[in-house]
Amino acid sequence: MSKPPHLSPEKLAVQQIHALCQGHPMKLAALQTLIAAGESLTLELKKSTAEKDRACRSLCALANGQGGQVVFGVTPAGKVVGQKVTDRTLEELAQEFQGFEPPLQPKLQRIPVSEDDDAALEVLLIQVEPAAQAPVTFRGVPYERVLNTTRVMPRTSYQRLLVESMHATDRWEMQPAVGCGIDTLDQRELVVTIEEAIRRGRMEDPGTRDPLGLLRGLGLLVQGEQISRAAIALFCKDDHAIPEFPQFNLRVARFKGTTRDEFLDNRQYAGNAFALMRRAERFLIDWMHVAGKIVPGQMARIDPRNRSWTCPSGLLAACLGRRDNAVVGWAKRSVPTDCFVGSD
Repeated sequence: MSKPPHLSPEKLAVQQIHALCQGHPMKLAALQTLIAAGESLTLELKKSTAEKDRACRSLCALANGQGGQVVFGVTPAGKVVGQKVTDRTLEELAQEFQGFEPPLQPKLQRIPVSEDDDAALEVLLIQVEPAAQAPVTFRGVPYERVLNTTRVMPRTSYQRLLVESMHATDRWEMQPAVGCGIDTLDQRELVVTIEEAIRRGRMEDPGTRDPLGLLRGLGLLVQGEQISRAAIALFCKDDHAIPEFPQFNLRVARFKGTTRDEFLDNRQYAGNAFALMRRAERFLIDWMHVAGKIVPGQMARIDPRNRSWTCPSGLLAACLGRRDNAVVGWAKRSVPTDCFVGSD
């Protein structure tokens, strides 16, 4: 049995880029329609592959955005000039593509400028899709597209894309809660939450009240049938603290005056997000002043009707629901007493 021939890295690169070529190349008329409007957020024009370094920067920028095309053999003014395309041309492009991290798989089309042209000039069209794992860098530098230009991506944009990419693939809440089983959860809290969501029209009745079935329907089981950290955060029992999750604690205090030097009351709770929200609201209500008046000749006091309170529940939701549970520590919110304002 004969062995397959050994290919040099250069020949292998040529084969790889040939494999990227699509079976049905674009016609010249369709190309002229594409470039008629000139360069844009998704289109870059290059006169030849001599500009391959700058073209790869644009491919990087396109992958970090909406995707798009880079066309070799067309001037920035939109004139189709074509170029001679050889295996060496494709090899050099393949070598440039090695600079993308994470790797990109651009699609390449070879479009003849004229079938009767003895010079056999062609246009190369390279297309990239939006990167599944942004941000993409070229030779260690991230780029972005702004209108019809390519520039180095600002640090803030790069960090945002990096965090979003990591959050989508390795989120803290979607990791298994090691050592925690169904007995760790407050199953009554789970069922009550589902029934309340059904009552409010937020979800259809799943037809079961089995805890594992409900968790599966909510996407709270990971890696098979393991309880996720998100399930623990939402439905863990609140009768005792879980040492592995010190984030699920709440401290509330009523301070005297406008500083934190002296407090009139303080409490600490442990439990799931729903229980902590209820206890925080209860603490605030306990410190609300309820107005009323005694009317001579009547047994009961009279409370003002239609009295509405401006309760800072949004701050509580921000403190409990928007904090990064991957970071162990306290999320602090201060609620000034003038939030508790009533009107008749």
